[in-house]
Amino acid sequence: MASRQNKRTALFDAPPRVASPYDKPEQRDYSASRIAQMESQSEEQTNVMAQKISQLKDLSLKMGEEIRSSNKVLDQVGNQFEQLQGTLKRTWNRMLVMAQRSGIPYKVWLGFFAVLFLMFWYVWWT
Repeated sequence: MASRQNKRTALFDAPPRVASPYDKPEQRDYSASRIAQMESQSEEQTNVMAQKISQLKDLSLKMGEEIRSSNKVLDQVGNQFEQLQGTLKRTWNRMLVMAQRSGIPYKVWLGFFAVLFLMFWYVWWT
């Protein structure tokens, strides 16, 4: 009779299934070793993510410092250009006054300074 019972059980029992995400929770394998393995994987992934977040934070902080320093440099360059513009304007006005007092037209003075500049440039490059 026992042999008949075993044959019947083997015939009508469901075949073993592969675990799927759609299985009911009571059918999943939640042994201690499997849980420990899943927790260790979760810990590793959490640590990797924390490192990447830390790297991104450091990068963004360095970018902020670089942007602030670049803004300071640009402000200084802008101020220097404003000062240079004022200096050039004053120099130009002085040259016009000098040209008027000497009786020589300013175009002649411009030509003189252009020739002088070209001579210095030629000497510099040769």
